[in-house]
Amino acid sequence: MKENIENQLLILNTIMYVNGVFNSEYHEDDSIYDIILNISQNSSDYPVSYSSDVLSPEQWEDVKNTVLDNPDIYDNLTIRSVETKYEARSVTITDDKNNMYVIYQGTGDGREWNDNGVGAHANVTVYSK
Repeated sequence: MKENIENQLLILNTIMYVNGVFNSEYHEDDSIYDIILNISQNSSDYPVSYSSDVLSPEQWEDVKNTVLDNPDIYDNLTIRSVETKYEARSVTITDDKNNMYVIYQGTGDGREWNDNGVGAHANVTVYSK
């Protein structure tokens, strides 16, 4: 079970950098599944911010398909709040058991995405020093 939660958190961390996922057109109580489904149905473009530093189009397809192929997981992850301040963003999400997850997008560029991935498995990273 722990591995599944870590994978889910890495997916959530990744989609923080996808244009349109956590912006003002989506509101509290939307599920991650519904947002990714909406983006995939309404855009044929490659929607990833900082694309050269974050994900290739093929990797975006893998992330998108992981979410869409697992509605039992991602339809139960619901946005509770989105806060943006000084170009940083935090998103609070709950699951169907009321577990709370907070994910962050820093103020830097997409290189921080790699550092966030390392941070899922380490206490100190290059950017957090």
